[in-house]
Amino acid sequence: MPRIPSVSDVRPVAAGVTRDPGVRATAEDFGLAAARGLAGLGLGLGDFASGLTRLDKKLSEDPQEPQATKQQNRGHKPGRSQRKGKKRGRPPASSDAGHKHGKAGGESPPASLDLATAMGRTRAAEDIVAPAKHKIEMRGRSRELIRTQAYDGTTPLEVARQARETFKAESEQRLKALSPEQRAAARSEVETVEKTHTLRSLQLGQNQAVAALEQATEDALAQMKAQAIEDPAAAEMLTAEGLDVLKQLHDRGALTVEQLERESAIFRRELYTGMLRGQPAAAVVADLEGGLYDDVLHDSETKEKLLAASRWRLQSELMQGKAGVAEAVERARRGEAGPGVLSAATLRVLDAGALADAELEIGVAERAHAIAEERRFAPEAELRALLDDPEPVPGVDGERAQARVREELGLQVERLLEERRADPAAYVMGQPAVAEAFAAAEQDPTLLPDA
Repeated sequence: MPRIPSVSDVRPVAAGVTRDPGVRATAEDFGLAAARGLAGLGLGLGDFASGLTRLDKKLSEDPQEPQATKQQNRGHKPGRSQRKGKKRGRPPASSDAGHKHGKAGGESPPASLDLATAMGRTRAAEDIVAPAKHKIEMRGRSRELIRTQAYDGTTPLEVARQARETFKAESEQRLKALSPEQRAAARSEVETVEKTHTLRSLQLGQNQAVAALEQATEDALAQMKAQAIEDPAAAEMLTAEGLDVLKQLHDRGALTVEQLERESAIFRRELYTGMLRGQPAAAVVADLEGGLYDDVLHDSETKEKLLAASRWRLQSELMQGKAGVAEAVERARRGEAGPGVLSAATLRVLDAGALADAELEIGVAERAHAIAEERRFAPEAELRALLDDPEPVPGVDGERAQARVREELGLQVERLLEERRADPAAYVMGQPAVAEAFAAAEQDPTLLPDA
């Protein structure tokens, strides 16, 4: 059976150096060391308080004491022990040791005087850094203000004055956190930043005013061009007004001679180009080929470009007009509501002759559809006889119109017969007699045979 260890078997080792459960902790591990540390802390606080008291006394009596102490220490000769250390190559004894044993000469300055020196240097550095920091911050703030400056119609001088006042007020607000000496230095430092900010605000205001003037001029000229498209007869008057606006800008120094000539030519060309593009291509081609706009264009190259573009547009409009007429004729053949109405785009591109031909084709399709619908459920033989009938079609005047109606009637009869062959049941169910029988059966179910 193992023996239980006694107190004498446990070796007295400090508990802080091991976690072995067989090690016995001493009394110092439980409070005595902490008590000794607190006592040392109290002594240190007492020395610090006495040092501050001596500091205040020294500063009030003799502000030059640290310098005198340095000179006294500089004149002190090393002791015997120090000389021996030099001869034997050993470092001299520290001044603290000499002061402790009373062998060295004068006393070293207390720590409180070194602290005062450090505090003075810190204050001097703060007096340098604070104004420089304020200048840097206000330079960054100036850039933010310039970046967010907007144009509201105010004159550039007024904008610059307001910007200077805003900048100065914000600078003074930030200076309240500094000492009076630092404020004076910071004001001197930030003066150049303030002048630069005012100049930049003035330049930006001028640039914004010029940009607003250019935009207003462009808007006015653009409205004149749009009015020329809506009213081609006023194109000459609108051109004169626009050129007069540009000339007034030149007279007031807003445009140079070269700019006036360039802008006038561009305005005249764009106005007539837009106006001509808004007119039917056939009329434009005829007017350009006839020299109607030679006096106002003043540029043969521009005229040739307009003529080429108008000829291409003429071909496109002719195809568009034919497609529109074909669609209207097909609607007339189907008997849809308003089949003879041409779209506005189609009417715009058709000349008088093309419009007359389109109206004739639509009328022929409408008449042929009406004749075919009257005989929708007639036998095929009756429909064939109708096509072979030499009698003129009633309601149609002129041999050409008669021939076109018979031709169109033949097309619609063939379409009708194709529909019958494709769906015979629909043809039978759609006959009037069948429709009447079903309607009567809905009113009186007894008419239906029993299944």
